[in-house]
Amino acid sequence: MTVNKFSTFEVNGVLVPGPSAQVTINAKTTIKALYVEEPVMGNVTINGSVSNQYAAGETVSLRITRPNGAEDVLTVETQPDRTFTATYTEAVGSYILVASIAEDAQYEAATSGPVPFSIGKLPRTITVTVT
Repeated sequence: MTVNKFSTFEVNGVLVPGPSAQVTINAKTTIKALYVEEPVMGNVTINGSVSNQYAAGETVSLRITRPNGAEDVLTVETQPDRTFTATYTEAVGSYILVASIAEDAQYEAATSGPVPFSIGKLPRTITVTVT
C-alpha cells in the first residue's frame, strides 16, 4: 500500500498548504511541493522538482532526520524535465525530509519546507481454528 503525503510550507511566516502548492522561495527559484510515497516497511520513494528552466543535471540534497534525531543526507541529480527521484531504505518510524539546491551563477539557493513521512510496520494476521 502506498500513500502520497504532501507538506504544508511556511514562507515568510505564511502557511501554504499542499498538495498543489508551489512556493516561491525567492524571486528566481522555486521548489514545488515535494511528496513521498510511503510504503509499509521497506523503500521510500522521494519525488520532487526544481522550477528554474536550466535545472537539468543539478545536485539536490535531501536531508532526512531519523526518529532518533540523527540525519542522513542523500544527493540526487535533476533530470532533463527538472524532476528528481531518490530511494531511501530505513526502519519503521517517523522521519522528516528537507530538500535543498545550492546557488549557482544564475539562481539563488532554495530549500523546501519540511516533509514528514512514516514507515509503518508490516501487517500480519493470526488465524485460529477449533476442531
